Amino acid sequence: YGHRWRLAALAFLAKPENRLCKVCKANNELRVATEVDHIVPHRGDYTLFWNVNNWQGLCKRHHSEKTRRGE
Repeated sequence: YGHRWRLAALAFLAKPENRLCKVCKANNELRVATEVDHIVPHRGDYTLFWNVNNWQGLCKRHHSEKTRRGE
């Protein structure tokens, strides 16, 4: 997504409330979030893309699974 996205994602994941994978946490597991996921796929909508309220931290596994499902 580019340099601007990488910086924004790193800043998002650095916040204490975003450091753990949201799916793992819901399953009583503790795994570090390494990827920022768009809760609602943006499908090229840049307003939705940059809406921080549409972001969540996920581990690689859960982000990959969600992406494979097309969510």
